[in-house]
Amino acid sequence: MAGNVFLVNTGVNSSHSAKSPIFSDGTFELLPIPEDSSVVSDAKRTYADLSPYNAVYPELTRFLPKNWENKPCHHDPDFESFTYGDNCDRVPKAFGLRSAKKGDFIFFLARLEYYKADLFTGIADFYLVGYLVVESVYKSLYQKPSSDVLSIIKKNAHVQRALEDSIFWDGFWVFQGSLQSQRFKFAVPFTLEFASQVLRQA
Repeated sequence: MAGNVFLVNTGVNSSHSAKSPIFSDGTFELLPIPEDSSVVSDAKRTYADLSPYNAVYPELTRFLPKNWENKPCHHDPDFESFTYGDNCDRVPKAFGLRSAKKGDFIFFLARLEYYKADLFTGIADFYLVGYLVVESVYKSLYQKPSSDVLSIIKKNAHVQRALEDSIFWDGFWVFQGSLQSQRFKFAVPFTLEFASQVLRQA
């Protein structure tokens, strides 16, 4: 692994009533966080629009609280288009990503809860769920980019909401991953021992 490695927390967490399930075989579903309530659009992607990654459960709605099915979601990272967006100019926890460049890795960490016999068990841990190998970085997007750039990053959640309302061209960054990027089929436990072995710098 030649590039630098960046770690990003993603998906619903303990502050949300929704949970991302992990199954006994190590496969999982990743539920994104809710979309910003200030985003007003009839075109927003809802949780009911999301497709499951594992064929065992044909609908992700089975894992949602009843009032979440039609709630808009912030589907980022997008492992279909291999993009990830963040507000690297103004959100301190994203400042580290400003040094990410082509060839670097962005790994995604998520809180997953064990799901057994059609029930969440209350046992949750953190797991690595995928990564991007950075191909391109689109910095400080304060206005709609060129059509060539837009064709590459248009599926990203930040771009989608900015296309609906120009107020959201607020300087966010978009990281485009190469075809080497992956969404894992099996979650990788992110234990203290594992972290101490692989994390050498803050």
